[in-house]
Amino acid sequence: MAATIFLALGLWAVWWLLSGLTIPLIVAFGVLSVLVTVWISRRLDIVDDEAVPLWANPARAVTYCVWLAWQVVLAAWDVTKIVWSPSMPLDPRMMTTSPTQTTNGGRVVHANSITLTPGTVTVLANRRSFLIHALDQDAQEGVEAGDMDAKVRGLERGGAA
Repeated sequence: MAATIFLALGLWAVWWLLSGLTIPLIVAFGVLSVLVTVWISRRLDIVDDEAVPLWANPARAVTYCVWLAWQVVLAAWDVTKIVWSPSMPLDPRMMTTSPTQTTNGGRVVHANSITLTPGTVTVLANRRSFLIHALDQDAQEGVEAGDMDAKVRGLERGGAA
């Protein structure tokens, strides 16, 4: 039931932020569309922990997104330097790392965050390990440092920051 309420509130918030309208008839249509969407989602039995991520700490999610955006900028700069270098100093490598997240959602966010960061791609992900392709040694060391792993673990409710 909590997932259903969270879904309805989330859909309503997105609808209202995107429309920005306060005309009573339009707001009523928005509420109706949210209720129909939630009803269809319940009938399809797709309202679960995967579809509605109740595992995440909302307060830390915002700071994580800002931190991740900065990491993407830094990694993009590193990749740009490699690509524009006349010698193109590539040193591609495959590596394995073990995620410490306790939820499937946490592991998905971690694997996708690695892939979003230029110079690294999560090739294979399972409960115990990630297989990652890194563009060079610096990208590999960035993953091995574990900062991203710790930050995503901090997103999980009850996780350390």
